Amino acid sequence: MAYSVDRRIGIISLGCDKNRVDSEKLAGLLAGSGFQIVWLEDPEPMNLKALIINTCGFIQSAKGESVNTILDAVELKAEGYYQSLYVMGCLVERYKQILPEEIPEVDGWFGPEAFLDVLKTLGGRCDKKPERILSSPQHYAYLKVSEGCNRKCAFCAIPLMRGKFRSKPIEEIVEEANNLSRQGVKELVLVAQDMSMYGADLYGKPALAELALKLSELQEIDWIRFHYLYPRPFPFDLVELMHPSKSKVVPYIDMPVQHGSDEMLKRMRRATSRQYLLDIIKKMRDINPDIVFRTTFIVGFPGETDKHFEELLSFIELTRPERMGVFPYSHEEDTYAYKHFKDDVPEEVKEVRATEAMTLYSKLVSQWMKTQIGKKVPVIIDSVTSDYAMGHSWWESPDVDPSVLLPPDVNLYTGQLIEATLTGFDSLDWFAERA
Repeated sequence: MAYSVDRRIGIISLGCDKNRVDSEKLAGLLAGSGFQIVWLEDPEPMNLKALIINTCGFIQSAKGESVNTILDAVELKAEGYYQSLYVMGCLVERYKQILPEEIPEVDGWFGPEAFLDVLKTLGGRCDKKPERILSSPQHYAYLKVSEGCNRKCAFCAIPLMRGKFRSKPIEEIVEEANNLSRQGVKELVLVAQDMSMYGADLYGKPALAELALKLSELQEIDWIRFHYLYPRPFPFDLVELMHPSKSKVVPYIDMPVQHGSDEMLKRMRRATSRQYLLDIIKKMRDINPDIVFRTTFIVGFPGETDKHFEELLSFIELTRPERMGVFPYSHEEDTYAYKHFKDDVPEEVKEVRATEAMTLYSKLVSQWMKTQIGKKVPVIIDSVTSDYAMGHSWWESPDVDPSVLLPPDVNLYTGQLIEATLTGFDSLDWFAERA
């Protein structure tokens, strides 16, 4: 079908994968009204009825990216490439009083979940329940299971933008997952601001294991992966399911712990302690030695001294995460930390500490990767070229973790699940051969 400019809508989705789910939901609504969706990574000089930018407002770098993207789009609109420019998402929710005054060239501002308002503004209508239009490769998709967060972490602005915690019913999630499987999705990556509390508001207690078992019944789904677990309460019943004989949940724990110093954890209002974290990480590895542990840390939080940072480094050495990220602290207005603490760690110190922590991690993860050479692992193929095939094992989450690289093979195709033998690694990527 050929589309005129009056039916072409460009969408740029910035920030996290939860934002991506929102963008894909909006795309489904628009497509259901006869619009053609054009996924863009940056503003481009493309003739469109409208460009929609779904923004992030989490930390300074993400806010800067969002604002710069809007300003670039404003210039292209002035040159006649877009009939209209609309901005939605977390940045809008956080700065809805300021942005329309500062950037009046934008034709409309919408909050994170104002999908129907955007549709109405564009002249569309919703006659039936739409299916998401995926922006990711067709063989995996993100699936949001809840929205909002009730935690009181000192550094975090998410509750300001996304509101109170609220779960989606299991039946609704399974229905969406089933629709995704009919589109060719093989791997579900479940996301939430606070995955550990999923279901507590609906069922009186967290229900991750129950959700995992229901999703495992979907025949076309090969893998289920959970992101953003909070350490308390820790879902040990989910860990028990991370075996092919019990469910389709891969042995992969993504749990940001943020620091390894008791004093810093207390100042961050994380409701955990160093020993508590060490204990649950040890227990989850005891339950399932195949688990890969992914985590993130914040360095340079107000009051962090050299001693606190050394405690963080020792925590990394003790826990040896297989996947890890480190972020310099961002002093975000209206958060508890912004109101109560001075941002007293210089930016250059934050950067040095982040680099030092990642250098330690690189050394530790290389030691782990050496022990895995020769093992056979399941791999989903993400792309195939004439030079090589690229995929990820159950140890790597798509988009955020390293890849598995295989020699070119005419019998490999995107979305295929194979068994591969690990033969080596370069930096953090694996080399492998089909078993």
